[in-house]
Amino acid sequence: MGIKVGISTGVYWNYKGHDIKFAMKHMAEEIRPECIEIVCDYPFFRSWRGKNFKKERKKIRDLIGSYNLPTSIHAPWHDINLGSLNRDMLKMSINENKKAIETANFFGSEVVVIHPGTVASRKYPRDEIVKVTVNSLKNLAGHAEDNGVVIGLENRVDRHKLLGYKAMELIKIIKMVGSLKVKATLDLAHARTVGPTAPQRYVKELKEHLVHVHFSDNAGEDAHLPVGLGDIKFDEVVKNLKKIKYKGFMICEGWIPKNPDVFVKESYEAIKKLI
Repeated sequence: MGIKVGISTGVYWNYKGHDIKFAMKHMAEEIRPECIEIVCDYPFFRSWRGKNFKKERKKIRDLIGSYNLPTSIHAPWHDINLGSLNRDMLKMSINENKKAIETANFFGSEVVVIHPGTVASRKYPRDEIVKVTVNSLKNLAGHAEDNGVVIGLENRVDRHKLLGYKAMELIKIIKMVGSLKVKATLDLAHARTVGPTAPQRYVKELKEHLVHVHFSDNAGEDAHLPVGLGDIKFDEVVKNLKKIKYKGFMICEGWIPKNPDVFVKESYEAIKKLI
C-alpha cells in the first residue's frame, strides 16, 4: 500500500443533519475517496454515548463493507484529557478511548487517532501531566494490542497547555510509552501553527514513528482551511513523505459548514495530483 488520500466524516458535520451514514454514502458516491476516517464523538457520531450505539455501529460496518472502503478512526477529544489529575475524569477519558479502539477492531480499521493530554492549569507541572499521559497510553497500548490496532498520537496546535504540539515532545511521549502500538499522527494544519516550515520538517522528525496524516491548510492560525487558502507547502510535504517511504492514509480534515463539498473536492484533488 502506498499513500491513500481520504476524507474525515467530520467535514460533513451539520450537512443535512449529519447522519454519519448519509455522510459516508455521500462521500463514497460523490467524491469517491480512497479511504475515510470515522469520527467517534458526539455530535459527529450521534449515538456514540446513546442507547442505539451498537445498532448504529453495525449499520456503519455494513456500509463500510458495501463500499469496500478502508477506514481509520478518530477517538473522542471533546472534554477528554488523558493527562487529567482528576481521577474520575481520567478514568472516563481512558474508557472513551478504549471504546474507540474496540470500534476500530469492529470496523476492521488499523489506526485510531488519539490526542495527548492537556495541562489543565498553569499551576500543574508539565512533567507530571506528561507522566499521567504516558501511563494512560500504556494502558491503551495494551488494549490496542488486544484489538489488533495501532494508536496514532496526534500533534496539537501551538498552545503551551497542549502536550505534543512540538514534534520532539510527541516523540518523547511515544518513546516513554515504549510500545509498537503507539505511533504518531501528523496533523499538517496543527504543525503550521508552530512555524512556516514545521509541516515538512515534522515529516522528517517523526519519520519511523509516523503512521497517519491529516491535511488541511492555514497560514499559521488555528484553522483547518481548504488546500490553497493557506501557505503550507504540500508539494514539499508529499516529497518528504515519499522520501521516508510513508505508506498510510492522508485524511482531509476541516469544517466548512455552508459548502463542504467544495472544501473536500478542491483539497482532495490538489493532494491527489501531488501523490
